[in-house]
Amino acid sequence: MNKKNKEPQKTIKEQLQESSRMIDSSIAFWEQQMDVVIKKMDEAEEYPDWHPEKTEEIYHKLNLDMQFILKRLQNEEREIDTLEEKTNRLLADKIFKKFKRVDGNKKKG
Repeated sequence: MNKKNKEPQKTIKEQLQESSRMIDSSIAFWEQQMDVVIKKMDEAEEYPDWHPEKTEEIYHKLNLDMQFILKRLQNEEREIDTLEEKTNRLLADKIFKKFKRVDGNKKKG
């Protein structure tokens, strides 16, 4: 038990699952934001060249928004890589423990 909040300590597996859910939610959020920017770009393309809404400033702002979203998604990709490494370590530990048990049983028999 964690003394500060009186909740049971999460297992490594539970922590990994929670991290996975958070990353998945974050990616879905940033993909939605990307869809909004793309929709705005498409709308801007619809304006005739003479229309006051069609300016380089709008394209510049949308481009900056897209760059920001892509940076966030790159961060999520790094988090996925980290999560994958942790998951692989957990699986390797479990496999090693099983082999150790099997090897220990052979010595006893």
